[in-house]
Amino acid sequence: MTRPLAALALSIAALAALAGCSSTDGLPEPMPVPTVTVTETATATPAPRSADDPLTALDAWTACSGAVRATYVLENPTTEVLPYSSDSVVVQPDGAYEVTLAVENPASTVESPIYGVQATCLVAGTVGEPEIVSFGFIGLG
Repeated sequence: MTRPLAALALSIAALAALAGCSSTDGLPEPMPVPTVTVTETATATPAPRSADDPLTALDAWTACSGAVRATYVLENPTTEVLPYSSDSVVVQPDGAYEVTLAVENPASTVESPIYGVQATCLVAGTVGEPEIVSFGFIGLG
């Protein structure tokens, strides 16, 4: 190599070293890929429901639970409606919901059994106007 070419090669090597590249085979090494850290997660806000929206299973259960509380539980204040379970609501072919609720008495003991009831409601309508089509109780003891 001639002197000017050798000086040029040294200059290129020095610039490559300053830029974070080292050339072992004559080619510069690739630049490192920057890492990205997500600090916030965007969450879509669901559209608010309107009064004309169809009922959901939870809406139907809530309507039936309200009817049970306003009748049986009000007359039997030591009883309570068991919590919501998706197994307790069945969609009917016409879109109405058949809801089955258990009402138990926590004060019941083996020596002094106080039984509750099973309530069944058929609920139809919309969010703004749920309609309890039928409503009944079956005693549990």
